[in-house]
Amino acid sequence: MKEMKSKVLYTGLLIVLLLAGSACFWPKAPEIEIAIGEPWSNTLQRSAVEFTTTPDSDRILLARTNASLRLLDPQYGFVTGPAWKVLVFLNEEGHVKTIGVFLAETSMSLDKAIATATALQEQMRKRGWVPFLPKAQPPISDTAQWREHLQQSDYSSLSLWQAGNNLTTFWLHRIEDSAPGLDGRYVLSLHIDPAPEVR
Repeated sequence: MKEMKSKVLYTGLLIVLLLAGSACFWPKAPEIEIAIGEPWSNTLQRSAVEFTTTPDSDRILLARTNASLRLLDPQYGFVTGPAWKVLVFLNEEGHVKTIGVFLAETSMSLDKAIATATALQEQMRKRGWVPFLPKAQPPISDTAQWREHLQQSDYSSLSLWQAGNNLTTFWLHRIEDSAPGLDGRYVLSLHIDPAPEVR
């Protein structure tokens, strides 16, 4: 009996050590820190993620790996989850003009799409972001009205948020019936750029 207790104790300690060790050795999801208007060279100095230019323009850059995006702003900064594709647009001077992030998951259920969007909106709200044109483009919410709208909509549903000189656009898009097996699935993306009055 004493030997059995020792084995159980040893096994328990081993599990605890393995779980603790996983926090140290399991690779952490990469994070891209970026600020609207900063020189692109500053972003690259902080980032461990490599970027590649797109065929359309050498001022459009795509992260080679999925990552979380941390918008750097002392007052309005926020961070997305870990599995986003990050696209950066530069102006002629080589400064960050616009940031686009797209969930790497090709499609989501309506429940997950709404939960992801509303959680990020709530984080932004707590950091001082406010709805922009709320009557025309109200915040995405988990209501019967929004669900009906998303299920019947043939176009992207928008939610606009503004903080300081920045504007974030949420695009929640229903995949059309023409995509086999994906009817009733949704994709989510965010676009961050200067607000209209400071473009």
